[in-house]
Amino acid sequence: MTRRQAVDPTVAALLGEADQRQAAATMAPADRRKWKRDKARTRATYDLPQALLEAVGQVGQAESMTNSALVAALLAQALHTLQAGRWSLEAVKTFTRSPLFEYLVTDQTVEAILTGKVSLEV
Repeated sequence: MTRRQAVDPTVAALLGEADQRQAAATMAPADRRKWKRDKARTRATYDLPQALLEAVGQVGQAESMTNSALVAALLAQALHTLQAGRWSLEAVKTFTRSPLFEYLVTDQTVEAILTGKVSLEV
């Protein structure tokens, strides 16, 4: 019979980082630079309707920007506008039975905003 050893989460994280550094040390220089850049990035994942993803791709291509850079700029402007009180989400919120959130915005509503049929303007 073997006993499990309890490992403090902080110690486990440090061990994991040590393993990553050791793996990076064996990488080719170009791979190591890419690994460092990727490690420094902040990433998030969101569920978005296909129409919105396609629109982002079209605008990104037209503006010669990465989709990520475009979304960051648009999201920053949208949040600024919302926080300044010039937009409201009240008209697009749909009640949900989720125990985590009270409201959501449906894909159809997002597409209506995208096509100009619905506006967030106050």
